[in-house]
Amino acid sequence: MRNRSLTNRRGFIKRLSTWFIGVSSFAVWGNRLTTAEAKESRSKVVVVHNPGASTITEVEYAKTYKVNASTVREMLENGVRTYTQKSDIGEAWKSLFPGISPGKTISIKINCIARQNNPRGLTSHPETVFGVIDGLRQMSFGGAPFPENNIVIWDRSDFELKKSGYTINRSTNGVRCFGTMYEISRDGRKTKGYNTDAMYSVNGVDQYLSDIVFQSDYIINMSLLKSHVFSGATLSLKNHYGSCSAPRKMHSGQCDPYIAELNNLEPIRAKQKLCICDGIFSIIRDGPMGGPQVAPNSLVFSQDPVALDTVATDLLIEHGASKWIKDHASHIKTAGSAPYHLGVSDPKRIDIIKI
Repeated sequence: MRNRSLTNRRGFIKRLSTWFIGVSSFAVWGNRLTTAEAKESRSKVVVVHNPGASTITEVEYAKTYKVNASTVREMLENGVRTYTQKSDIGEAWKSLFPGISPGKTISIKINCIARQNNPRGLTSHPETVFGVIDGLRQMSFGGAPFPENNIVIWDRSDFELKKSGYTINRSTNGVRCFGTMYEISRDGRKTKGYNTDAMYSVNGVDQYLSDIVFQSDYIINMSLLKSHVFSGATLSLKNHYGSCSAPRKMHSGQCDPYIAELNNLEPIRAKQKLCICDGIFSIIRDGPMGGPQVAPNSLVFSQDPVALDTVATDLLIEHGASKWIKDHASHIKTAGSAPYHLGVSDPKRIDIIKI
């Protein structure tokens, strides 16, 4: 009896110690998945395809690319309804933003870098971005729509936004749209528009994040379907190279693990609530610069950027990209692995819903 009591007492102490270790680990890691949880977790990706999403007209060897706004808006609504399993589009959008209220700010990080020196460069389509905004407008609060002025379209610079067909608006009326920088800066003024109160080391590279990240309560990440000569693919995860002050310093080693470390920064990780990859048009080789090469006519949705990038990489290959990008885009698997656990990269644990 005495030995049994001692054994029970020791077992209790051992269990208690284990419990304390667990609590300590939780306190340290916060909302991060444990290795075991990460191995068991699943993610959902919705892919919406409609061949009528774009029109390509060829006249005298020159091609004109058009995005059909009404079709894309319908694709967005179908994608969000399917992803959230809610039929009311306003309620579907609201469910993606925990604690949403009319006083919160939703920012939409788009991708306009290809218009820096190329008038035909493939950048975020206003038709797709404003289709998302139409959905956000349908969120109702006591019968009133979500305030337009609390929606911000943004990227690296005003210059690139304007080149991509957006109108700069920093006013208190309507949807706001502006860059982190008023203009592209290549000198010591590069930090203008970035929050210099918080410096981060991203795999040894000092970085500041855009002020807009800190001004946002929620972030929608709207990337493009592109290959990349350094990182294999540039999708949701790499889209945040437009959110930091010195992206050019993070391209060695196939951008790995820079991309994972950048996305793991708390302001990005905590605020990003939805990723949408605009694959109406795509660059399948020698990206990310240049104009459209193919028209997949697809939109990809997920709250998991790793799962989305895994599926979108397959979509690139399906439409003609070299299979080498799968291995070259090593940052995707890195982002899904320890110590980051930013999402699921194992295709067996990704539930793909195609519409």
